[in-house]
Amino acid sequence: MASSVQYESFIDVQNDPYLWDKMSWCFFPGVQVFKLTHSLDNVQHQVREYIKKVTLDQGWLTDFNQRHNFSSPFRVQEGMEEYAQHMYSVTSLMTQAKNALSEVFDYYTVAEWIEQKIYPMYKELSKLKNDSDELKVRRSWPKRPFEPLESLREFGIGVNQPSSSKKTISSQEQIRNRKLIISNNAYSGIRLQTARPKRLVQKPDYYRHPQSVVVNNVE
Repeated sequence: MASSVQYESFIDVQNDPYLWDKMSWCFFPGVQVFKLTHSLDNVQHQVREYIKKVTLDQGWLTDFNQRHNFSSPFRVQEGMEEYAQHMYSVTSLMTQAKNALSEVFDYYTVAEWIEQKIYPMYKELSKLKNDSDELKVRRSWPKRPFEPLESLREFGIGVNQPSSSKKTISSQEQIRNRKLIISNNAYSGIRLQTARPKRLVQKPDYYRHPQSVVVNNVE
């Protein structure tokens, strides 16, 4: 019972679930492959965090920056300072995998394992380097607003359309103008009805006062 308790305390399954820390010092057939899995996990985590920091967290080397050729050369160079370190870890891991797996498997299996587990990291880092070089070469940058992508316009995105608020205001203005026209017409009708009639001027009565007589009197 005591030996069982002592053995359980010796193996910390919570902090070392794959026994990489406790069993890597042992010598048994395939121990190099066992150590390789530990190295692979560490390098994958480091490369994943590095790419996330440079692209998503810092935001100067995203796909958006690459499509629109818009970034900051200083910030891009700042993010690429750790590139050589991570690329060296990946290439060294390839060599370690080749040596360890060759003790157990044929070279077809060795190449297939490296292609699936390590080569994707090499490819991502290489793409990151090429993208950074292309952005640093540029000396002029476009200004916002950027032209929307053609693929987004198929969904009606990036197309100038009147907003619903403008449509509401337009309809309200039409109703207001229509009411104004009606009120103006009604007011004009009332004004015509209540206007003072024109003064009638009576013509001279030539029957009672002939023109010749009036002239003689004047003379």
